[in-house]
Parts: sequence; C-alpha cells; structure tokens
Amino acid sequence: MISVVEVIPLTIPLRRVYKTSRVEQKFLQQVFVKITDSSGKVGVGEGAIREDITGETLNGVVDIIQNRVVPLIQDCDPLDREVLMSLVDNVLEKNSTARCVIDIALHDIAGKILGIPVYKLLGGAYRKTFSFSKAVILGDSVENTVKEAKRLTNAGYGILKIKAGKDCDTDILRVKKIREACGSQIEIRVDANGGWPVEEAIKAVKAMSKYNVAIIEQPVHADFLDGMAEVVKRSNIPIMADESAHTLEDVMMIAEKKAADVINIKLIKAGGIIKAKQMAELADVYGIPCQIGGVMYSSILASAARHVAAGTRNIVFYEGGKPAEFLGYDPVDVPLKTERGKGVVSEGHGLGVTFKSPKS
Repeated sequence: MISVVEVIPLTIPLRRVYKTSRVEQKFLQQVFVKITDSSGKVGVGEGAIREDITGETLNGVVDIIQNRVVPLIQDCDPLDREVLMSLVDNVLEKNSTARCVIDIALHDIAGKILGIPVYKLLGGAYRKTFSFSKAVILGDSVENTVKEAKRLTNAGYGILKIKAGKDCDTDILRVKKIREACGSQIEIRVDANGGWPVEEAIKAVKAMSKYNVAIIEQPVHADFLDGMAEVVKRSNIPIMADESAHTLEDVMMIAEKKAADVINIKLIKAGGIIKAKQMAELADVYGIPCQIGGVMYSSILASAARHVAAGTRNIVFYEGGKPAEFLGYDPVDVPLKTERGKGVVSEGHGLGVTFKSPKS
C-alpha cells in the first residue's frame, strides 16, 4: 500500500537560454513526486511546468497534488494505477501536469514492485532504439542559428527541428541557409509553434518545399483547426499538430477536420502515460501517426517518454533525447544517454532511472 507521498518542487538553471517564437527560458521549474509503498519500494514522477502550454504554475501544481491528490491515493494499492488515475481525473479537470506527475510515479513504482520495465506494463516493446530529432533554437541571427544547426549535425544528429514562427521570410531564409550548410543527408523539420497566420503558413510551406522539409509542426494557432486544415489541404509537406492536441477530444477533432497529418503527443499535455497511449491509439484508428514530443525536462520525464514510445505501436517519430544538454544538473543517479542522435529505452525496473535530490 502507498504509505508516503512526497512532493518536491525544483528550479533547475539552464546552461544557456532556450528560445522559441513563444517563450524564452533561462531556468526550468519542475515538480517531482516520490511514492513509497509499505515495503519500501519507491516510484518517482516528474512534471515540467510550462504555463504557456498547460496553464499551470509551480505553486498551483504543488498545492493541487498535496491537498487533492495525496488524500485520494494514500493507503491505496499502487498497482491499481488505472483505477487511481481515474479517481485523480475525477478531481482534476484541466491540470494535466499534475496528473502527469502522479501517473508516471505510479507506473515507476509498479515496475519496481513487479521487477519489470515500464514498457512491459504497456504490453511490450515495439521498438527499443530511437532516432531523435533535435530542436535548433532561435539564435540572435540567422547566422547563429545556422552555427547551432552545424554543431548538432557534427554531434551526430540526423534530424533537425528548426524553430520558426516569428517572421515568415526570415524563417524561409533560415531553412535555406541550414539546408545549404548541413547538406542533403540531414532531415529538416520546422516548428512554427503556431506563430504564422494562415496565408503566411501557406507561403512558408510552398517556399520550404524547395529545401526538402520533411514535416512542418503547428504552423498556425492551436485553436484554429480550420486554419490548420486549410494549410494541410494546400501543403505537399506533412503537417503536425502539437499545441492543438491535448486530449482525446482534440485528437478526434483534428482527425475529423483533417487538420493534421501527424500528431505530437507530450506527456504533460496528455496528463501522463495512460492518456498519452490512449491518444496515440485513437489517432491510429484514424490512420494518423504520432510523435512522442519533448519539453525541457530531466531524465525521469525523458525516460517515461521513451517507455511510451517503445510500448505504443503508432508512435513512430521521436524528439528530444538528451535532457542533460541544457540542464545545470540532471537530478538522477545516472542520466539518460543519447549518442549521435540515438537512444534506447531503459531495461531497468520501472523507469530505470533513480531520482537524486541536488541536496543529497
């Protein structure tokens, strides 16, 4: 039975600024939860606080977990994770990050109790190795962004996701220069983070098709599915929905409006592993492939994402992969590794990583 639930908020400095068209981050705010059962087994979950994505704040997530979630799960069997998450869903409507932290912790402790990795809890692994896309953050100039792209390709990344969405003409130039600098063998994707009006998105799609762009992510605002559908109709490049896809209902609306060719699923948007897998399975019904997406996070949330990607047939694209690159510290005993853009799912019990407080 669950005997102790600890809520641990952390502010983690970044080694350098992470900049997109929507946000500029100099530090991370994360919430970790440690669930301990009566036998001493410990499961850990993590949620990344991104108010621009989920609307939640650090203090709000901590308060909700301590005062509304802990009383629900205390003294319950941690193996009853779907039943417990159903109870949590009943009291938390839009708090997807808070749900995510608990969901991951319950999966981690279940794996520890049963002596198996999380992907086996999900039915087994469709794959165990991943080729990750890597975000090329916006530099102060096109030239600096190109330098960052070259650094990543030299480090072995074969798939680059170029951040865009501020100015269409500059975005097109940025893609052109990166293609010229990095060569034809590198796969280029573009993420506008919803920053383009529809007509500019269509202009960007037409121009970028000359540079063999593989995917364009969230070209227009998240709430404008009709606009997304118009871009899909006018594009010869696959369009991915990210900020538009938080829930099962969102997946259904995207599919019915034909507003995306691919859906990007993030654990903090979905509310954890259970909901993320359900979203991917629903997308599969409509014939829409999915990506397991990333935000800035530690190896705990990154490991959870890898287990979901391993254990879900319809997740065929992967981003992120190297959480420690930007972090001032990674609060685990042994950080996840990504070598030359590739990584593997952990074979350890649970998530396969162990939380280590920076004070310890």
